[in-house]
Amino acid sequence: MKKLFTITGLAILFLTNDSYAQLDYQGDPGIRIDSATTRKAVFRNDTIYVYYGYSLWDGTQFTAATGLAYSTDAPDFNLFTKVDMSSYPLYNYTLLPDGVTWRKYSKSFMGDSLISDSSTDGWNSLTDPVSPYYLDASDNGTFGVHSTVVDQNNDVHIYYTGDLGNQMADMNNIRQAKSTDGGHTFTFENNNVCGDLGWGGFNTYVDPDVKLLDNGDLRMYVMNPHGQNSPVSVFDPCVTSLHCFYSSDDGNTWNLEQTTAGSDT
Repeated sequence: MKKLFTITGLAILFLTNDSYAQLDYQGDPGIRIDSATTRKAVFRNDTIYVYYGYSLWDGTQFTAATGLAYSTDAPDFNLFTKVDMSSYPLYNYTLLPDGVTWRKYSKSFMGDSLISDSSTDGWNSLTDPVSPYYLDASDNGTFGVHSTVVDQNNDVHIYYTGDLGNQMADMNNIRQAKSTDGGHTFTFENNNVCGDLGWGGFNTYVDPDVKLLDNGDLRMYVMNPHGQNSPVSVFDPCVTSLHCFYSSDDGNTWNLEQTTAGSDT
């Protein structure tokens, strides 16, 4: 069985087999969505929906925005069509443990806190009145690429990249916040999820995407730029690679997995 993954910044699709014991990644060549960075990819009813990031220029500054594209081009899903998000269900929301509420978390424009938007029909949503989480002081007011997952005990976890303005120092990495009340309020848990605190210099693991496996364990896919912030030139691309961490204790500890080729990339 093929599974879909995406790499941040290029919107390139990757495929892997269905074995949890051995991961066999294959690069799927070609750009699927031009001028976009990946936010989230979802597979529903034989259709792949990709939420992507892009920038709007008003003549003085860029503003980040989110778009939606879909593909029904099975089995390889090579062709994508950009559409108006308001005409489609909220596939980028997370279903909470109550089995009814769909919720999305994002950084507030005011202060060091998150806001949340909730839906009960998977289509229409409203912003919740109370902030679910206040960022830890070590995050320095930043909340980057993030992933929300509900574990087998119905606790809700947010894994996110924090301290984004401090990449060249020693703090920019993946952090964890946890909710034990169904996703309503979160507490800070960890700023060293991948054991890379202090590495600095664009060498830490960032941009998490966490999935709950059928056996109750968790798998986290992350990116590492290996010391490079951007390509030196179009002829000298970044050495960015994807890695996988595995947790068998509901996200309390994570271990880096090795591939069948003996490498962790």
